[in-house]
Amino acid sequence: MICLATGKLLASVQPLLSDLRLSGTHITCNGAALMDAATGAPVSTWPLSDAHVDLALAAISDLAPDMAIAWYTTDAIYTDAPWGPLDEALATYHEPALRHVARLDHTLPPPLKFLMTGDHARLLTLRDALLERIGSVVTVVRITSDFVEV
Repeated sequence: MICLATGKLLASVQPLLSDLRLSGTHITCNGAALMDAATGAPVSTWPLSDAHVDLALAAISDLAPDMAIAWYTTDAIYTDAPWGPLDEALATYHEPALRHVARLDHTLPPPLKFLMTGDHARLLTLRDALLERIGSVVTVVRITSDFVEV
């Protein structure tokens, strides 16, 4: 049995799963969801708690108020930013089109992770500041030079 592990949504890797004729459960959103390839349904998920959502959003807002945030769920990515660099970056990685909403808040499905993109040096500074501020409570990673994720 082969299991893919990715930071992406299952929808983003469905063509690869088909090409490789893979079925079963796959790891998505950096381990925050186990997804069934056949049904597209979650097997298990570990969303951020409401308290962690509030903590992370407050920290990002304080440290980088102009930075767009991608709010990942099992089957969609939301943002309250206007169409722009975040949409372009995620399209480059073959993620589905972002769903633009008025606000990122608890009326949305629970997030599995937050993702930010931008200038490489700025992302490094943001990652370090987020680690210092909230890193003892949530995981903050920079898996590629393009993204910082909570």
